[in-house]
Amino acid sequence: MDSLTSRIFLLPNAGRFDEKLRSSGTEECRSVVDIATSTSGMSRIHPSQNFGDIPCSRSCDVATRDASSQMLLCAGVAAAVVSKSGSTTAKPIAYEIWELLKFGPNKAFLRYGVAEEIEDEVSTIANCLLSGKRHLKILDAGCGSATHIKLESNTCLVGIDVSRDELERNVSLSERIIGDIQDCQLPAEQYDAVVCWMVLEHLSRPQNALKNLLRSTRIGGLLILAFPNLFSIKGIVTKLTPLWFHRLFYKRIMQYDFRPFPTYLRLEMRHKQVVRWFQSNGAVVKFEKLLEGRVSRQFRARHKVIGLLFCVLDLSVRCMSFGRLTPLSDSCILILQRNAV
Repeated sequence: MDSLTSRIFLLPNAGRFDEKLRSSGTEECRSVVDIATSTSGMSRIHPSQNFGDIPCSRSCDVATRDASSQMLLCAGVAAAVVSKSGSTTAKPIAYEIWELLKFGPNKAFLRYGVAEEIEDEVSTIANCLLSGKRHLKILDAGCGSATHIKLESNTCLVGIDVSRDELERNVSLSERIIGDIQDCQLPAEQYDAVVCWMVLEHLSRPQNALKNLLRSTRIGGLLILAFPNLFSIKGIVTKLTPLWFHRLFYKRIMQYDFRPFPTYLRLEMRHKQVVRWFQSNGAVVKFEKLLEGRVSRQFRARHKVIGLLFCVLDLSVRCMSFGRLTPLSDSCILILQRNAV
């Protein structure tokens, strides 16, 4: 495990594995990863040797349906270690095709969809990585009226947004800053963690925002990012269609009671490019996940024929790209730790 990057896949039988985690995991890291099957979503925790300040010294074998993978329970974290072949899928694509034919597109892919509570999963992992620190100061960048990541109670939560009204409605905030994260000069190395949840796609200059957020993060602090995957079905459609189409889609087709913001989704926000940029600037990836969002799954559930076409397209592209491209995985989640350059 010393030199091996562990890829953490969500696996079936959530209740049984969660019970095993609670009974045998450490107090600090119980239920760090919710164990549920995922087809289009996969997550990785880096490095496998340590999780925060807690060494992965405990291990026990648990059941796995894939003989090429070995399940290890390390400090309460269920880790599926990928075989030397470097496979990046939780189960063979042929098995997924069989599930598609047996259960139908919606049952198969919703049954094996990413857990709804991704925010809880990220919150738990972030709290574990920040364990041992007291009196945390957290920045929620572009927070709006809601805070998505729940960190430990003894924190000072600072929110920044361009809308005064949205900030006033966010009751979780201790401090409020009215400003644009692309231009506002945030204090250097001020925050133990910076959260930017589904905001970067709405910025015309996201690179400026990333530089600003990284500079404001303390050495050893965390950056928690969520943004769309440009190379997904939803990402491509969003990029190529105008704002009026987005509003029509959400209001008439999805029947959501909100008005979407203008979306730029710049090319520099490609998932791998964002990761490489942070790594070149002294940040280390601690958690990385691609998943299918709630909107796409609800859309497929309502429109079965289109859902079937999406599933077939997803399987075909993943097969042809050897798992490197996942068209249904429309969201990227990153937890990074800033190190001294």
